[in-house]
Amino acid sequence: MPLAFRRLTPVIVALGLTGCGGGGHATPDGAGGAGGLGSIDGGGGSDGGREDRACGRPGQTYTFLTEQVKILDDDIGYLGAVLRRDDSPVFIYQGGPVGQVQVWAVAPPDRDDAGVSVSIALQISRPSAYVSSVVPWLRRTTTGDIRVAYFDQLQQVRYVEWNGDLQGTPTDTMIAPSSASTSAAFDLDSQDHAGLVHFPSATSVAFVSNTTGSWQTSSVSSNADPALKLAMTYGAGADPVVFAVGNWMAMGADRVNLVTRASSGWTGAPLDPQDSYGVNVAFAGRDASGQVQLFYDGLSGPRRVVGNPGSWDLHASLPTGRAGSPAAVAFGSGSEVHLLYERGGASGVDYAYFDGCRWTGQTVDADGVGRMAVAVDAAGAPHIVYEKSRTPSTAKGIEIWYAHPSP
Repeated sequence: MPLAFRRLTPVIVALGLTGCGGGGHATPDGAGGAGGLGSIDGGGGSDGGREDRACGRPGQTYTFLTEQVKILDDDIGYLGAVLRRDDSPVFIYQGGPVGQVQVWAVAPPDRDDAGVSVSIALQISRPSAYVSSVVPWLRRTTTGDIRVAYFDQLQQVRYVEWNGDLQGTPTDTMIAPSSASTSAAFDLDSQDHAGLVHFPSATSVAFVSNTTGSWQTSSVSSNADPALKLAMTYGAGADPVVFAVGNWMAMGADRVNLVTRASSGWTGAPLDPQDSYGVNVAFAGRDASGQVQLFYDGLSGPRRVVGNPGSWDLHASLPTGRAGSPAAVAFGSGSEVHLLYERGGASGVDYAYFDGCRWTGQTVDADGVGRMAVAVDAAGAPHIVYEKSRTPSTAKGIEIWYAHPSP
């Protein structure tokens, strides 16, 4: 049953743009050209990418309205944001007492007829079992429905189909009976068909998909390193694009490997033969133009890769002055990219925006900590959800907060 929660009075904060510069451009062979690329801390930088797509919506300074959504007595393992059919946001989190963790959806606060501010929450994972500590995956269909994949306590992979109605009943289906590793990845193709890569055994990787109305499994590799970290999305076509960080088929440790499917089967190779060593894949997804975008932490710092198999921009631009990859990524309706960063060494949620030509940015909430996520509406406005510490700070659990631009 849906639950209602009281919230505190919204807090309004006005925050300004911290700086931007003219974007550099790369030479035809892909080497980085000189650039004055702006960063969200105002510094200039070098743009090493071949991003020559048209500029999208120009960056602007937002006045963010912030409001508390929910107080939780326990920590959470995941926090996501997604827009429903009417373009209104809903937030997905994984939380609950130990042994009772579930996946929940919660809406931003609203006022009832008596003027009391409430926020409605709905459990969307299977009621009869608890959820694994592994974070779920969240996606939105082209029609505005919501899809979630998660591990249950038996390491079964389950798939939730939900229309976003907090009074409704989501459909929860088991799509993979077991996984030997919690390394997995999930996405939807351009036709909203779901696909997932996971480890059905300690050294095998499988691809599970539903393009014909039933779930089918195919082998990706029978000799995989169990320590691989997986990420996947779909490119311009219907075939999945998988990134495997680690020793793929004895090609060397800590490699970022591109794994694709052809008529002869699955093949893998280092993404960048010159420098594709990676520590962690932060995000892989498909933007509005059908380009794959990969964010990962390499040995030389954060990297962003844009393109499709056979045509990659291996040094696409990023905001400068950042030691790691973004904490959250969302794409606009054109070439726009929206990023969230947690400030290193201090609390705070920072927002960075790429219009296809240059980066701008600002602070969302100087007191935000921990997990965060962003979704972008049809008008190009970001909807941001994030954690804050309980007040007082000695209290157990966390608070979930919502930030969005003032109308």
